[in-house]
Amino acid sequence: MKKAILASVLLTLILTTGCSAQKREAYYGFFGSESVVLVVEGRHLVVMHMDSSLVEGYAKAQELGVKEALPDLLGIRAKAYFGTDEASLAEVRSLVTTLASEALGIPRADLTDELSLSVLQTRAGDLRKTPFVSTLEMLTGLPDALALLQKMKACHTYDVAQFVTIDKDTDWKFLKDYLSQWLSFALLLE
Repeated sequence: MKKAILASVLLTLILTTGCSAQKREAYYGFFGSESVVLVVEGRHLVVMHMDSSLVEGYAKAQELGVKEALPDLLGIRAKAYFGTDEASLAEVRSLVTTLASEALGIPRADLTDELSLSVLQTRAGDLRKTPFVSTLEMLTGLPDALALLQKMKACHTYDVAQFVTIDKDTDWKFLKDYLSQWLSFALLLE
C-alpha cells in the first residue's frame, strides 16, 4: 500500500513538473522604455508590463543582450519577439481603453488595465473580423494577437513596477527566482 501511494505521489510530481514547464510559452515585446511579456500556459494568459531599465539592468548584470535577457530572467524560451515604439504602444492602449469604455459604458478614467484586457478578450472574435486586427498588428508587431486572446479562458495583466523595484544593489538571482515563483502563482488565477 505504501509503495502504491509513494509511486502515485512521485508520478503526480513528475507529470505536473514536466507538463507545466513544457506548456508555458512567452512572447516578448519591446517598446522603447517599456517591455511587454505575454506568458501563455494552457488557456491562461498573463500580460506583464515592465520598465526597460529592469530588463537592461538584468542584461548588463548577466552580460546578455537585451533581447536574450527577458527569456533568461523569466526562464521561458521565446516563442516570438514583437514590438515597435512607445508611441505605438500608447496608441494601442488608447484604442483598447476607448473600446472598453464604450463597451462597459464607464468613463475612460475609471478603467483599469484588467478591465480593458477583459473587454478585448471578450470581443476578440468579433474584432478579428474588422480592420482593428491589422491596426493592432501594425502598432505592436505581433501577428493576430486577437486570435491568441480568443483562445484564452482567463487573462490577467500586471505592472511589474508595482511589486518590483531595482537599484544598484539588486540581487538578480533572487529577483529571477521571485519572478518565476510569482508567475507560477499568477498563472493559477482564474
